[in-house]
Amino acid sequence: MVSRWGCPSISGSTEKRIYRIYMRQRTGLYALCIVCLLSLFLFLGDTLFNTRGEPREAIVAYSMIEHGNWILPVNNGDEIAFKPPLLHWLIAGISTLAGGVNELTSRLPSALALSLMTLGVYAFYARRRGVTLALLTAGITLANFEVHRAGMACRVDMLLAALMVGALLAMYRWTERHERGIPLLAWLCLSGAALTKGPVGVLLPCAVVGVYLLMRGRGFWYATWRLSLLAAFSLLPLFGWYALAYAEPHGGQRFLDLIYEENVLRLLGKMTYASHINPWTYNVQTVLTGFLPFTLILLLLLPAGCRHLLGRFRHRRKDAAASRGWWTAIVEWCKGSWQRLCAMDDARLFTLLSVVIIFVFYCIPKSKRSTYLLPLYPFLAYYVAEGILWLRNRRPQTLLLFGRSRRCAHCHGGLFPHPLHPHRARARAPGLAALHRGHDTVPLLRTGRFLPANGAQRQERLCHCAPNCQHPARGHHLFLPHRCARSKPYAPLHHQFLCGRPHYPHRQSARNAAQRPPRDRR
Repeated sequence: MVSRWGCPSISGSTEKRIYRIYMRQRTGLYALCIVCLLSLFLFLGDTLFNTRGEPREAIVAYSMIEHGNWILPVNNGDEIAFKPPLLHWLIAGISTLAGGVNELTSRLPSALALSLMTLGVYAFYARRRGVTLALLTAGITLANFEVHRAGMACRVDMLLAALMVGALLAMYRWTERHERGIPLLAWLCLSGAALTKGPVGVLLPCAVVGVYLLMRGRGFWYATWRLSLLAAFSLLPLFGWYALAYAEPHGGQRFLDLIYEENVLRLLGKMTYASHINPWTYNVQTVLTGFLPFTLILLLLLPAGCRHLLGRFRHRRKDAAASRGWWTAIVEWCKGSWQRLCAMDDARLFTLLSVVIIFVFYCIPKSKRSTYLLPLYPFLAYYVAEGILWLRNRRPQTLLLFGRSRRCAHCHGGLFPHPLHPHRARARAPGLAALHRGHDTVPLLRTGRFLPANGAQRQERLCHCAPNCQHPARGHHLFLPHRCARSKPYAPLHHQFLCGRPHYPHRQSARNAAQRPPRDRR
């Protein structure tokens, strides 16, 4: 009997399990599509250009449409673009269909790139690490400050990051097939990254994959020639544009000097003008601030991680102190750390290498900007998602504290309802503020009325305000949104998800518990 997957060896129960996993993955994909649509595209064009970088990119697309030169357009009389034209081509193409260049058409490529990157990250980790972890990773990638800001701006950084992340994920799939065949998707992403900002879009992903292949036992020359061949073919479209731009009347030596300065002298820190000169610690600061609000999760995980590392080192030190000494303890600890690193799961090791190599690479040049580090955010989000699940299983109260702090920060001291509960909007702000100040009123969900803190008076008011609500001792739930006297505190939806609490917990009274027969413990 042939199953619906076309494989006769799959049993009926296994086929149902695969189908359930497939449906969960597809449901998460649909949910992410809706979130991207609501958070990125609804108000994309409502804000005017508010930085000097956005109109600088948009004017190049406008010049392409106005003068018909799609290779090397001239802006403002004598200026030429110093970046490859993929973003400008996309803006010009969308604007041609829309009837003109404006804020919406200029920012649409970045929003589309962020949406596709989020969906690609979810699809990649859902097949390898589970739907829950993949959904958290994609949500954190979309919601952190730096990535979301770049996805709403008309700049090349978001498009470059999306293409580099797509190339990394496609090349990992290629390594799963033992580097057999032609990685067409990886070639397209690498070529697009090169046409967005130059050779760095090709060299950096190839460096990450090269280190990964070496750690997985591939030979040095084998990995070098395979990746060099892929990089050479990926750079062909960029070199073709270089040749066409050099042949333009306003190209020539001026164009070559500009390209050399942007790609070589910027990396070496020998540019003719100072451009974003910062120390390497600037990258640490930008990652911590750009990853908000999830930087707080990293801070919550820091004590546990330090205790774990110190515990391992002390164990090695005690074993070595009895025999040789401190130096042996350090060497043994380093060897054990390297062995555990090599024994990691393939997807987790690839994710870790992506974070470390991208971060270290962008610490080399003197010119540093926060948007340069955008390609590492999806991979860093994976480890933050793992930390969230670890806190959910091991330290649920710590994660609950994070949720409450975010809720207090969003509600501004209780003056606004929680965003996950729009039906609370009818509750008046003064009543919420009074509740947070400790007054004896509790807002009733869906009615906007207030209940006294006294239990008997509250029950009488409940029966008057909501006839459908019945006594909690009979097994019925009262929908109270905040903590009040003699009532179960209501946990918001994101607290219930992260901490594993039921939706509306119910605890039987002590009288009913005493009437139950004793449990047989034999």
